Amino acid sequence: MYFFYLLLQLLTTSTALAYPSAPLNDRLIKTVYQFPNETWVENLAIRPNGKILATLIGSPDLWQIDPKSKDAQLITSFPNATSTLGIAEVREDFFAVAVGNWSYVTFSTTPGSYSIWTIDLSAATTSQPCGRVVKITDVPQAGFLNGLCSVPGQPDTVLVGDSDKGVIYQINLARRSSSIWLDDPAFKPNTTVAAQLGINGIHSHGGYLYFVNSFLRPTIGRVPINKHGKPAGPVERVIDQSPWPSNTGDHGDDFAFDKDGNMWVTADPSNLLVKVNVAKRTSVIVAGGLNDRNIAGDTAAAFGRTNEDENVLYITTNGGIAYPRKTGVEGGKIAALDISRLR
Repeated sequence: MYFFYLLLQLLTTSTALAYPSAPLNDRLIKTVYQFPNETWVENLAIRPNGKILATLIGSPDLWQIDPKSKDAQLITSFPNATSTLGIAEVREDFFAVAVGNWSYVTFSTTPGSYSIWTIDLSAATTSQPCGRVVKITDVPQAGFLNGLCSVPGQPDTVLVGDSDKGVIYQINLARRSSSIWLDDPAFKPNTTVAAQLGINGIHSHGGYLYFVNSFLRPTIGRVPINKHGKPAGPVERVIDQSPWPSNTGDHGDDFAFDKDGNMWVTADPSNLLVKVNVAKRTSVIVAGGLNDRNIAGDTAAAFGRTNEDENVLYITTNGGIAYPRKTGVEGGKIAALDISRLR
C-alpha cells in the first residue's frame, strides 16, 4: 500500500497545497455510517425504500445501511472474489453488481476474475435478507470491471466499464452473455501516468451515456444512446477543461445526476466534490480539500429516493486510503450532504 501512496503523491504533490476547499459546505456533511479503519467503500445504490446498498473493495460483500436508524446489515458475500464494485438498479429493487479481484494494497487486478451478479431484493425476507442472488455470467476478457449502469428501456441490459482495458461491455442478463458495447480511445488509461486506470464511473442520463476517465482528458465525456440501447454517435466532451482546477490533478471517480441534470462528481483521491452544469459546461468545487475529514477519498454518490431525502446526496468514501491526509487513514463511510442547504 505504501508504494501506492508514493505513486499518487508523485502525481499530485507538486501543487497539493493549492487544493481548494469549501469549509462552510463541509460542515453540512454528516456521517451516516462509518466502517472499520481501512475499509474502502467503493459504490452505492439506493433502494426504493430509501435504504442504501454499498459495495466494498477489500471484501466481497454487499452491505445495506439504513440512513434513518444508521444501522448496517451484511446482505450477502460473493464467492471466489475479493471485491465488489459497480452496482445499479435494473428494475425496481432488482440490482446488478460487478464482482472480482482488485487490491488497493498493491493497486493491482486479477484479469479474468470478474463476473456479474444480480440481487432481487423484492424477494427479501427477514430470514433471507439477500432475497435471490444469481450469478449471471463470468466476463473472462475483463481486466478490471468498475462502474456499472442500467440502460433506459432495456430491462435486461447493463453496461459496465473496464478500467484496465478501457472498454465498455454490454451484459445481457436474460441471455447471461457479455460483449463489447463500445471501444474508444477516450476510455483508455493515460499511459503517461503511473496509475493505469481508465474509464471509471458510468451512468445513463437524458439519452446519453456519461463517463469519467480518472486520468485522461476529457475527464468527463458522453456518448449518445439510441432507443435500442446502442451507441449512436462519437464521444463528446462534457466540459472543455477538467471539472476542477488543473493544479489539483484529474482524479474523477464516479458521479450522480440531480433532478436539474447537474452532475455531482466525486474525486478520489483529490478529496473533492464537484458540481458540473452540463448545459452551461461550467463547474464549481462544492466541498472537500487536501486534508478534508468529511469526504476523504470520496468514491461515488447517489441521491436519496424518499420525500425526506430527495435533496440529500449520499457519498461513499475510502477514508483516504488512496491518498492519506496528514492525520492518517480512517474507515470508509457513507456521508450525506443536503444540497438544498449549500452556500
